[in-house]
Amino acid sequence: MKEEYKASAQEAEQSRWKSTANNKELPVSVPKSFGGEGKGLTPEHLYAASLLNCYLATLRVIAQKSNVDIESLGADITATLDTEENPPLKSAQINVSGQPDSKKMRMVAEKARQHCYIHQSVQTEITVMLNDDEI
Repeated sequence: MKEEYKASAQEAEQSRWKSTANNKELPVSVPKSFGGEGKGLTPEHLYAASLLNCYLATLRVIAQKSNVDIESLGADITATLDTEENPPLKSAQINVSGQPDSKKMRMVAEKARQHCYIHQSVQTEITVMLNDDEI
């Protein structure tokens, strides 16, 4: 299966621009730590959100196909940028909470970690925690 995803960007003013993906506008800017104003999302924020949301979407699909009921899915991510490292965004940790800690749920969470397309496409080491326990 082949799918294409397109996005565009247009600089609105120096160090800030409007990016569009799927007809949704995203205000993007250079972070303060790199000399920007920090008045929008940064590419690093979007990267972290992409890692997280790909995982959650994959988890939801695998849970559904495995007949694992998930009432409400929530998670957060911390991606660490270190300009002295290679790659600079070397690690990220996803924390999934509020899910039953059953053997079946752990299997679904691990499968999602292995099959997320975005995770398979990057060099960042991604750790997944389910209720404070590493998958």
